[in-house]
Amino acid sequence: MNRTSRQIVLELTADELVAALVRLAPERGACVLDSCGARGDGARFLIAGLDPSETVEARGEELHLRARGESAARVVRASVLSLLDARLDEFRVPREASAEPLPARGACVAALSYDLARQFEKPRPRTPSARADNRDPDAVLAFFDTLVVHDYVRGVTTLVGVGDAAERLEEARATLLRVAA
Repeated sequence: MNRTSRQIVLELTADELVAALVRLAPERGACVLDSCGARGDGARFLIAGLDPSETVEARGEELHLRARGESAARVVRASVLSLLDARLDEFRVPREASAEPLPARGACVAALSYDLARQFEKPRPRTPSARADNRDPDAVLAFFDTLVVHDYVRGVTTLVGVGDAAERLEEARATLLRVAA
């Protein structure tokens, strides 16, 4: 599997980038993690994932996996944390040496419920919850091979992708510039 990365610098400020991201169609599955540059160099990035390559919804050991472009999810029985470990190993990208390294070239954004912890530990008894009626997932994972990263310190916005990302990067660049205008 090709795990090299490619990148394109965009002429967008942080404000223009955020405005473009919120204008994207919901189907793009954009996910934004933003430090707002609030705490110095350690919190200097806005990172947004676009068009997840795979999403996973877990309800107990029932996992609903949907790859980019698939209309229906396939269902498997497995541990969501085991699947996460396997995907992180599979998609690991070697860190590239550069004067100004990006914090990531691909990412997994995870939302984990409190109920997920109950699968691994036995908490003290408490009042009954509505969990039996709740069909919210225990975990949702979104894997991204295309990211847009804004560095607040340098004032630079970069699109980065892994694998055969050239076409997706060009499409993401064109879309972000179009909706930012």
